[in-house]
Amino acid sequence: MQLIGGAFKAAELDAKEAINQAVRMAAVI
Repeated sequence: MQLIGGAFKAAELDAKEAINQAVRMAAVI
């Protein structure tokens, strides 16, 4: 269960990072 929770948390962090990068790209354009 902890392994699944860790993977979910990592995926959530990756999603936030992807959103942050998209926002920066949009701001540059």
